[in-house]
Amino acid sequence: MDRAAFRAGLRAAVAVAIPFAVGRYVLDQPQFAVFASFTALALLAFADYGGPMPARLGAIGVTIAVALVLVTLGTVTSENPWGSPIVVGIAAFAVAYAQVLGGYFVAGTNTVILFVVLSTGMPVPEDALGWRLAGTLAGGALAALVTALMWPERRDRDLGPSLGRAAAALRDCLVREDDRAAFLDVARTEVREVRARMAAPGPRAGEPTVAYRAGLRLTADLDRLLDRIGRTVRRPEPVPPAAVPLEDLSVRSLDAAAAVLGGGTPVADPVALRREARELLPATRAGLAADGDPDPAVFAQQAERLAVAGEIAHAATRAALDAHVASGRMPSAPDPAITPLLADTPLEVALRRLRGNLTFHSVRFRNALRVAAALATALILVHAFDLSHGFWVVLATLTVVRSASSTTGLTARQVLLGTAVGFVVALIVVLGAEADSHLYVFLLGLVIWGAVYAQRTHGLVGGQAGFTVLVVVLFGLLAPANWTLALVRVEDVVIGACVGVLIGIVAWPRGPAGQLPAALAALVERACAAVRAEAAYLLGRGAAPGPGLDDATLAAARRVEDDLAVALAERSPDLGRNETWPGLLADAVELWYSAWWVETLPPRPLQSAGCPRLSGSLETRVEAITAGYDAAAAALREGVPPPEAGGPVPDDAEVARCVATAVAATGGREALVGALAIRSWVRELEAGLVRMTDRLRAGPLGSGKGG
Repeated sequence: MDRAAFRAGLRAAVAVAIPFAVGRYVLDQPQFAVFASFTALALLAFADYGGPMPARLGAIGVTIAVALVLVTLGTVTSENPWGSPIVVGIAAFAVAYAQVLGGYFVAGTNTVILFVVLSTGMPVPEDALGWRLAGTLAGGALAALVTALMWPERRDRDLGPSLGRAAAALRDCLVREDDRAAFLDVARTEVREVRARMAAPGPRAGEPTVAYRAGLRLTADLDRLLDRIGRTVRRPEPVPPAAVPLEDLSVRSLDAAAAVLGGGTPVADPVALRREARELLPATRAGLAADGDPDPAVFAQQAERLAVAGEIAHAATRAALDAHVASGRMPSAPDPAITPLLADTPLEVALRRLRGNLTFHSVRFRNALRVAAALATALILVHAFDLSHGFWVVLATLTVVRSASSTTGLTARQVLLGTAVGFVVALIVVLGAEADSHLYVFLLGLVIWGAVYAQRTHGLVGGQAGFTVLVVVLFGLLAPANWTLALVRVEDVVIGACVGVLIGIVAWPRGPAGQLPAALAALVERACAAVRAEAAYLLGRGAAPGPGLDDATLAAARRVEDDLAVALAERSPDLGRNETWPGLLADAVELWYSAWWVETLPPRPLQSAGCPRLSGSLETRVEAITAGYDAAAAALREGVPPPEAGGPVPDDAEVARCVATAVAATGGREALVGALAIRSWVRELEAGLVRMTDRLRAGPLGSGKGG
């Protein structure tokens, strides 16, 4: 038996049954009973408030405050056949659109919408409003009480421990002389597990928070470190003295990441580590130029090993910073790797998100319109055909409607199957209990527990079956029940599901999964443009890149993260292989980030080293690499496999000629260190292109057309 689901069911049984019994048998007020029980049920079964207990209780309090407003609006318009659909549509749009703010605004969306659905779907005179508000307050208070006192639940889906173990294993790879391959395998296994959990279907926040974005980047950081450190494990070479400070910095950075991800206190300031890396990179290059081996061949090996140590230090310090943010902490000072996500105040961030998503290109804007249209349409049908228990129709629509027609249809089938199962069980309950309300009292707590337990352990089908039985028992306690009540429940769910499916087909049927390939293609193109500009500057073919490229790439990365999070949360069949998409996002972000660490190089080191042939070769290779990435982006948009990538180009002859020329020239050794760092960067770009194209060719990814 699932212990967490068992306890969740008991919490709900206590919080729902007590206020229902008080309203029904003590106060004799059905409106109090219904709103108190549904409030408690919504907060404990439908909402997904994780995190620290004070934050969760605060989220419950804010939800109740908003619910009181929505219950008031819904009740005063509930008997108006045109006013109530308008109120439902406006309220549903506002609440659904607020998901762009992320965090608890995502987790509580359906719960908040449920209050306006419940109050408009059950028409009553305005004098019943007081009892409805009292029931909402009572149910919310009891839900908060049992949340805090009855087996307080940790629901943070924290990937930190796995990422922390990966960081610790990579640290051990750098400091241990023995079993380095074993530590590397541990790190690789942990990162692979994190990727699988990120891509696994299930409820999650549909709009990435800053911590979520940092977690995605952290996984990419660790992937890069696996590759770079793995290279030193496979090809062990002596560490040149100039590289020792960089390796020490990498060890301290990974230790800092492991500490905060494991739940400990920070052992170092990640911003200071990043600053140290930017200072060390040019200093270590100068140190190698001054004190490196006099033999040209050995010096070239030392320069390449120093370049790898620089890449490792750059990735490790970024991992420390991303781990700091992913664990819920803010950096001590601005840093270009993270500041664009944190520089604004919370109010500025909220306003930017609200303004930025007011476009038909936004998944959240489209989804808010879809939800509003679906619920308003369902309520219009309830009034037009005078459907009894119209609340069930609108609730079924809310349960079914998703961001894409494919997921809406899938959810509709699950809802109908669960309702059919619940109908059979409810029929048995009604026929067994007949008019004996005492049996319903006995069954109430058991049915509440069963409904929540089934939802936790058997997903939407189990939850819908349990909920069908629950509403039959609840209404059986309010009025004599018979088998037709269960049948009406089935009929209303069918109508509501049909409305949800129809809206899903008509309004932007492809949803976030249909937009994801094009969004990822745009990110690849922006990152490719940044790499092309940086390479032109370093190779003496262009000016220094401006900040506009980074701003455009950051905006593209945010859009991909948004689309990916929503599509994964809805288990979209259009996604193809779910685990491929986080990897593609990491590949694209890595392409962008790869240009950052070479920014510390002096301009035109190849010209200073007297290596025109190597410079020309690298320029040609960068053109081929960027063309390959552009082809991958085009393939993403078309939903076809990209051309196969060729991999690293042999250049030993050009490197040997460059080394021989540079070491004989005045100041040539320092320029040679920079030149070989660029060559190492280009080789990594070639390897990255191979990874991305192989991932795309493995498919299936789904087509990027439509939406």
